[in-house]
Amino acid sequence: MITRTGNPTSEETKLITLGKSAHSPAPGLDRRYRLGAGVNREVPAAYERTPEDPQARPLRVFVLDPAASRLEGKIATAMVPFEPLEPGPVGALFEVSNHDTPAGVDYQKANLDNRDVLLTDGFEPSESEPRFHQQMVYAVASIVHASFRSALGRDLGWSFDTPQGSARLVIHPHGSDEGNAWYDPQAGSLMFGYFRVPHTVAGRALPRGYIFTALSHDVVAHELTHAILDGLRPAYIEASSGDMAGFHEGFADLIALLHHFEYREALVVALESSGGVLDDPHVEYLNAIAQRFGRAGGEYTPLRRAVAPDESARKEEYYDETREAHDLGELLVRAVYGAFSTVYRRRVKRFVRLASGGSDALPRKPLPAGLVELLADEATRLAREFLAMIIRAIDYCPTSNLQLGEFLRAAVTADRDVSPEDPFGCREALIDAFRERGIFPRHVMSLNEDSLVWRPPRLEIPPIERLSFALQLLALAGLAVTSGWSLTTRLKGLRR
Repeated sequence: MITRTGNPTSEETKLITLGKSAHSPAPGLDRRYRLGAGVNREVPAAYERTPEDPQARPLRVFVLDPAASRLEGKIATAMVPFEPLEPGPVGALFEVSNHDTPAGVDYQKANLDNRDVLLTDGFEPSESEPRFHQQMVYAVASIVHASFRSALGRDLGWSFDTPQGSARLVIHPHGSDEGNAWYDPQAGSLMFGYFRVPHTVAGRALPRGYIFTALSHDVVAHELTHAILDGLRPAYIEASSGDMAGFHEGFADLIALLHHFEYREALVVALESSGGVLDDPHVEYLNAIAQRFGRAGGEYTPLRRAVAPDESARKEEYYDETREAHDLGELLVRAVYGAFSTVYRRRVKRFVRLASGGSDALPRKPLPAGLVELLADEATRLAREFLAMIIRAIDYCPTSNLQLGEFLRAAVTADRDVSPEDPFGCREALIDAFRERGIFPRHVMSLNEDSLVWRPPRLEIPPIERLSFALQLLALAGLAVTSGWSLTTRLKGLRR
């Protein structure tokens, strides 16, 4: 748990938060607003690149703790989907605010289309440069949104309407003076706080220095995922089951974690440190979320982990719907990441066998550079596949009252539709990982893949002719002829 500072979390607006707080995140919005979210609302369109536009906009970001060593790969050049930008930056989907709410000042807006800025891949990564903070949140949000858009093959809508009717999500890098970040669906915004660390801290943080949540890759990805998921499934913000809040938190953590594998330099350093394995709990870049915030609270641990730190913690990995939302979400992360690690071992087995002279295990010593590159290739490719699988699974999930076991069924179905052959047993590994942690779906005969796949009803149900759309059209056409109404006008009235 992070040591919080500043004002307590308001249950009215700060619905989806990064970490545990004294007040558990709970839906506080008017129920009519939440259930109506996303209905008859225009879907904002991402910028469509023209042949004259570049493929991407390179922007530098922090992928590790800003206080980490550059030799660990803390700075990466992210390839952000290109779009023309106004100072802010302001694009088709995101508007980054330059206002510092606690200080009551407006910083200079980041102009990412400035020639000098373009030539240097954006502003120099710096904790003391507000324009880099603006660049950071824009870059990570754009990358995460592009992953969803690619996996689902369509534009994504928000669940909110802003007073100005804008389709943009407003991002506040300096939204509060507390150690938290949250998504506010009423305001259509992401709020990132900054805070002073205690006198005694772990790692390289300065005692009584500032930490900005907007400079954490994981925090930005986590909160943006909450906003996207709220647009895809607005009812998920309602606590209609014990699993709902836990799923929201765990899914957001998974999206942040799997994006770690997109940043080559940091990934290579981490694989060298772990000896080529993904489930080494001591190599935090591979399997930890928001490493800096645990240290900010005086601990040497990250905020949440995808791998249990020891055997005793591993024994506690078992489903209980009464667990706190972030703990339940962490269980979901460990299940999916456990399957990811299993499939990774299967995919790199041939490389390991060649490099070890026929053995199936690599010695813990510096690995050959060429082998590390091969392992990084496989890890990145697999992370993209898992990322696409869990994102597509949302389309297969029920619209409300989701259970974690139903998410397993949705992921299995989504992957089977895309990759029926499954040569490395991704679906089998996922089922086993959920079973080991006591996450079982309801209303199935067994845990075999065929039993888990969603199917249409198998009963012989005769069609109800009166519900036939074709017959309804014929009836409307007859009505139009006798009454003088046009069929187009009548159909518009029905849609309303």
